[in-house]
Amino acid sequence: MIKKHDLKNLFIKKHLSALMDQPVLQVGLKGVCTLAILTDLEQDAALEMVKNALKIFKLDPSKCKVLLLDPVLDNSYTEDLPNCIYLQKQDIKWGGGLKHNTDAADFANTSYDVLINFCSEKNLRFNYIAALSKAKFKIGLCHSTISTKNNLCINIGFNQPDIFLSEIKKYLKILNLL
Repeated sequence: MIKKHDLKNLFIKKHLSALMDQPVLQVGLKGVCTLAILTDLEQDAALEMVKNALKIFKLDPSKCKVLLLDPVLDNSYTEDLPNCIYLQKQDIKWGGGLKHNTDAADFANTSYDVLINFCSEKNLRFNYIAALSKAKFKIGLCHSTISTKNNLCINIGFNQPDIFLSEIKKYLKILNLL
């Protein structure tokens, strides 16, 4: 018997593989003014990662949008991270596309300067949104299913977000983006 969740994942994989065949857009980037972060870390770790990323890019929190899994949150967490939105299971259609007028669709269709995708490889929904994203410069983990869609891939374990951010800082300085 096929479960609904497995069927939906099958459609997402189909759309994701079609996106992998499309060329990566190369857009000139002179500096970082807007930042998007996709992460499926736990709440406290995600908040710490976002704060560190804002320090690295020297951005105001209003210039950063964060997409997290649909969590059960307390109010103090959302106060610390005002531009935080949540991916819910119903944001992705059964056929694999994003529903219109959802936070996830707005996130994917916004042209951020930099997108940081720090998601585990098994998270198809986040990797699908990262592949759909209109961000000018995409950074992600090498073991990600969409690593070919990233402009910069960093080969590091998922349990090391601090090292991941320090590597981003190092490479973006080399590329004169910081």
